Amino acid sequence: MFLVERLIGVSIYSYILIMMCLLIAFTNIKCKNILRLYLLLLGGMGFFYLPYITADLYRTYDFMRWYATFSFPDFYETLVVTSSVPASRIYFWFIGKTGIVELLPFISAIISYSLIFYTLEKSRKRFSISRQNFAIALFFLMSGSIYISVIGGIRMMLALSMIFFCFYRETVEKKKNPILHIPLYIIAVFMHDMALIVLAIRILASVFDKRKSPAKKLFILLGIGVMFLAAIVLFRYKLESVFEKSTNYLTDSGYYDIWEYLMGGIYIIFFLFLVIKFKTIKKQYLELSSYYIAAGIGSLFAIICCYDFSIFYRCIGHVVPILIMPTLMIVLEKNGEKPTGRFKVVSIQCVVLLFSLILLFIGGTRGSLSALKFFEIG
Repeated sequence: MFLVERLIGVSIYSYILIMMCLLIAFTNIKCKNILRLYLLLLGGMGFFYLPYITADLYRTYDFMRWYATFSFPDFYETLVVTSSVPASRIYFWFIGKTGIVELLPFISAIISYSLIFYTLEKSRKRFSISRQNFAIALFFLMSGSIYISVIGGIRMMLALSMIFFCFYRETVEKKKNPILHIPLYIIAVFMHDMALIVLAIRILASVFDKRKSPAKKLFILLGIGVMFLAAIVLFRYKLESVFEKSTNYLTDSGYYDIWEYLMGGIYIIFFLFLVIKFKTIKKQYLELSSYYIAAGIGSLFAIICCYDFSIFYRCIGHVVPILIMPTLMIVLEKNGEKPTGRFKVVSIQCVVLLFSLILLFIGGTRGSLSALKFFEIG
């Protein structure tokens, strides 16, 4: 259904991605400026994206139009106070009031990718990554299904991008800013339930980080205990919602999508490949320890929960690819043109590009990315 429309949509997305990567790799234009242009193009595609009637965004548009009929006091009393995700409902209400529901994926893409690109650009500068290797890493990240989640799922990627942003600043840059980070963590938790899982992964990564002294680890664990007790008192509805959904994950068969599972398997293989390549140089990049450990925890959690499509798809297709980006850039840079494995003429750059092209092909033909269309014929 909509074969031509989707083919054109995926082609436009792929063309823009390739052009941005080529501009980064082979021109002297500042990477920051190219990423800003890419942000606008990603937002623009989100604005013109036409979701199918079964898509989450289609239903969200209907909800936004309904929310917009309420005054804010009535909306808050009726639909915000009783919700386990009040931040998302307030966000939808404000945009819905403009009367242009298409602004939702546009604004969401700008916010999510601004936070994600911040970590990429900072990593590029911090670890002296060449423009060519940065372009390859960006191509790998954007070849998966994350974009459809950004402009279609909205809530999850907004929440995750906020946590990734804070996590990077706290662990890699050592910029612990409670005034900025605590509100972002709170918004993320009240934006989507998946944020709690990612936040738990982030905390566990800090606990298992060998650089942390026993006293710091004990302090972190005590802090977790205090936050858990506070959450029981203050966020009872949120915890009940997460518990209910977790129970459903264990008892329901869930939605099954063999193509996204296949992409997940490719991500797992790629992560193992990256672990092997990074192992010999990881002592030089101790600031990435927590990030590296978090990617491992996310992968393990996805494998354990592979029986449930939703958890597997979100962890292995969204959380892990973003977490491994700094590591991927370093591996590309440090290994350079060195041949890898038994195929002595194949560089790591070629291997990463091959993985990226396979992901883009599967995602664009049978995966989530294949839903991308900007018009309908007839």
